[in-house]
Amino acid sequence: MKGQQVAGNRTGERTIEGLDRRMPLVTAARRVLLVRLESLAAMLPKARKATSEQPEPVHQLRVSTRRAEAALAVFRPCIKGSRRRKLRDQIRTIRNSAGAARMADVHLNIFRRRLADCSDKDRVAMEYAVMRTQVARTTAQRDVTDAVNKSAAGKFK
Repeated sequence: MKGQQVAGNRTGERTIEGLDRRMPLVTAARRVLLVRLESLAAMLPKARKATSEQPEPVHQLRVSTRRAEAALAVFRPCIKGSRRRKLRDQIRTIRNSAGAARMADVHLNIFRRRLADCSDKDRVAMEYAVMRTQVARTTAQRDVTDAVNKSAAGKFK
């Protein structure tokens, strides 16, 4: 079972190379965590520059954080408690900050589609919803940038 198949993502790693069912658990844990944390680190600069017009990097950042946290949970017995908690907390901080930006992106997409089809009577209210959501998205992006910067420029310890 070399090159164990894992769920794909848009950063390109559909498999984690070098895994073998006969390898020691600690070795597999080290390999999987390395791949997941490198993938997460690669998304940080892209998410830092994301906008409501180009929201995909924030979405992929959240995907990367979920995968990294899942790997931490699966390999929990192999990772020293304080180190695991520190990594988990770093990852959660990033994911939580990206959550508000992602939610605003989804809402903006919905509101913009409805704005195109709404009646004149509803247009002012829909434009207001878009404007308020854009403000929320801008604020959320600052939080994403702060969380990314606090993550020691993509270095997970």
